[in-house]
Amino acid sequence: MKNVLIIRYEGLPFHVRMSKEIATIIDEGCNCDILVPEGKVDQINIAKETGRDLSKEVTIHTFNNVKKHKIEKLYSNEIFNSKFQKKLKELISQKNYDYI
Repeated sequence: MKNVLIIRYEGLPFHVRMSKEIATIIDEGCNCDILVPEGKVDQINIAKETGRDLSKEVTIHTFNNVKKHKIEKLYSNEIFNSKFQKKLKELISQKNYDYI
């Protein structure tokens, strides 16, 4: 069984388009982990969007998000020294992902 890690730094992990991609990955028999900022998962009704609760079919990992006043620096080198990078390294060291 293949292992897939989806990183959702911006946006919600279970909006319609992303939910379709996650459902396809799961339906193909892959294990799916999702890395998102804290507080992103509970912002929408997942089952309402997709007809099934994908949050129960994946493993969700969170990290403490960048402060709002730093959001404009999101894509700068600052992100690579953040809690996001530490959590990503932790996940990669714990599990052999086939796709990220």
